[in-house]
Amino acid sequence: LTKNQIKYCCINADKVAFGLGNPLSLNLIMLGFSIASNNLPFSCSDIENTIKDITSNKFLEMNLKAFRAGYNETITD
Repeated sequence: LTKNQIKYCCINADKVAFGLGNPLSLNLIMLGFSIASNNLPFSCSDIENTIKDITSNKFLEMNLKAFRAGYNETITD
């Protein structure tokens, strides 16, 4: 990876998801982490607004919490 100048980051998304009490939130945790590590061309607010637009009220708070948890995870190489 280093030879080809490929940047990689690691996160224990399972641990974060289980810590939130929602193991099904892995995708949003990984999305938040990817946004924070500047691997995608979207801002945090872009994604939060999209989550608000497409998520039912029943799951909105948990989905935002999962996204933000991933976004706030420490990046390790």
